[in-house]
Amino acid sequence: MQSIGRRITFGVVSLVFLWAGSAQAAKNIIIMIGDGMGPEQVAAGKLLLDPGEQLAMDLLDPDPGFASTLTYDGEVTDSAAAGTALATGCKTVYGNVSMAPDETTEFQTAMEVAILEGKATGLISDVYMCDATPGVWVAHAPRRSCSIIIPQQIEACVDVFLGPGEKVAYGPQRGQGRPDYIQQMIDNCDENGGGYEYVDDPQDLADAEAPDGKLLGIWGGYTLMYNIDRQNDPGNNHPTLAEMT
Repeated sequence: MQSIGRRITFGVVSLVFLWAGSAQAAKNIIIMIGDGMGPEQVAAGKLLLDPGEQLAMDLLDPDPGFASTLTYDGEVTDSAAAGTALATGCKTVYGNVSMAPDETTEFQTAMEVAILEGKATGLISDVYMCDATPGVWVAHAPRRSCSIIIPQQIEACVDVFLGPGEKVAYGPQRGQGRPDYIQQMIDNCDENGGGYEYVDDPQDLADAEAPDGKLLGIWGGYTLMYNIDRQNDPGNNHPTLAEMT
């Protein structure tokens, strides 16, 4: 399974639904989210181009459409409400994760539909995996909380799940009594047929075969390191967004 993504502004989440259909149907659906990205950020990116160059997104579609990610009541949005709009097609209030403004009704997400229909799914992020933007695709919560999002991600068993968060949310923390959520994800998928191959560094990722079609990698802290910082930290051994892709 392949997905594509590029860091824009604060972070990127890439999701893939593998589709089986006729020759006329799309084989894959790939959603790339530039977290915090609007027309102004795109315009700023164009200022960095050499004359005659275009952004990759302009090459994909020179006349794109737009989606509104404002909150239900029209206030300034956040990643949870904006992500919910993208994942479900429904607006909600600030802080809700794929849940209606009444904080009781759950919105079904596009990824949940794909899972129910037996399609392969993937989630890749350069911000920690239980942050609101990656969280909205298989979790439902009245607030953006890792303690609520992670157990639902464990149950969903998304086929490819790669990104940061081991130190801050998923791995066991000495003295804090935090469960080993990574091991729980591995164990849960084993019980549901076909377990994860776990990767821990770029070489593991490059060598991964994932015979059961499931690949898991969670490392580092809140975000992946910026490329410019990697140049100044040769000891960093976390996969890049390009390598995860």
